[in-house]
Amino acid sequence: LVWSTQAFPDYSSPVVAGDVLYVACRKQTKPNEETNCRLVALDCKDGRELWRSDYLEPWIKNMIVLDGAVITNSNHVLRAWAPTGNVDKDGDADK
Repeated sequence: LVWSTQAFPDYSSPVVAGDVLYVACRKQTKPNEETNCRLVALDCKDGRELWRSDYLEPWIKNMIVLDGAVITNSNHVLRAWAPTGNVDKDGDADK
């Protein structure tokens, strides 16, 4: 084992681009509360978190990495995430 890290339950298949591993996960903090999603970028070499972005969405179903941007599909909305974790256009997620 080279490294491990704690993740929320219900996580997506990871996507690797270069030396960065991207994973999306979700959790419901309390019953009847909105679902929190998290998109996380980890260093492939040591598992160190590079950035994260939390936001209220049901789930990131699919993602790809293209030219450094993480493209996600969640709740019928496509988003392009900048390498810092902030949503590129028309989103409200922050690092």
